[in-house]
Amino acid sequence: MTKPLPRIGVDKLYYAPLITDTAEGTAYGAAVHMQGVTDIGYKPNSKQVVFSADDGIYASITTDGEIEVEISVADILAADYAYLMGCAIASNGVVTEGSSDIPKEVALGYRSMKSDGSYRYEWILKGTFAKPGQTSKSKGQGVDPQSKTIKFAALNRVSDGSTRRWYDSDNEKAPIGLTDAILSDVDTGWFSSPDYTPAAPGTPIDDLAASAGGEGEIAITFTAPAGAESIKAQVSDPSIGTWADAQTADEMTAESTGADITGLTPGNTYSCRLIVTGGSKNGISNAASAAAGE
Repeated sequence: MTKPLPRIGVDKLYYAPLITDTAEGTAYGAAVHMQGVTDIGYKPNSKQVVFSADDGIYASITTDGEIEVEISVADILAADYAYLMGCAIASNGVVTEGSSDIPKEVALGYRSMKSDGSYRYEWILKGTFAKPGQTSKSKGQGVDPQSKTIKFAALNRVSDGSTRRWYDSDNEKAPIGLTDAILSDVDTGWFSSPDYTPAAPGTPIDDLAASAGGEGEIAITFTAPAGAESIKAQVSDPSIGTWADAQTADEMTAESTGADITGLTPGNTYSCRLIVTGGSKNGISNAASAAAGE
């Protein structure tokens, strides 16, 4: 990137369910694609106060206000709406709303195209949606497509106080070989996790093995991911088919060759994999399945 470029498009809107957010860390479920996005507006509502002294402006103090995100979409699928707004949805697809509905906390990700074809990738790390209004109009003498506008209130993460992460694929510090095709892959790129860290493509671990461990645990073994900056385990219940970040008994490092995944349902079978950021094993490992110990 030699100069700032205007953005000319937006697509790939995702939300990632927030599983846990404590002082020990934050974990998310697998990202879900929301099709039909037309506009996204991010408003930090920063406030600036000027302090005067010595017959002049002595200091300027800036603070972030309430962060508002306004999104226009073609519409929202019933299953996504029910989850995000905390509504009930019946097996036949009927959505029932009420005053006791509590919106789910999620992260919000998307990308916007620049005028040279590169992209800015973004994650708003935590927040909730507000129920949108709806207007329906007669076709009259012609068709007037009606989009839906939804508002998202961003929150600070408990784990680190962060609210937003973004990355320009054309920046001069971009890792060699990291293309937009790689970044846009939902399984291995930016949208695989709100905490995804851009890194040069590597040769992912391909010898991950899994076996039953202690009660509610699965033991995994693998080649040490030399030079890795971060390693996390994920599990998937085959009956559901989505990946979610998993807990391990001990933190994994670049020297680790094994770990115990904890907090699972005893006797249930799970697929397991590792997501490695940085080093020679950067990328997503092979998947291995085992039943959690009973």
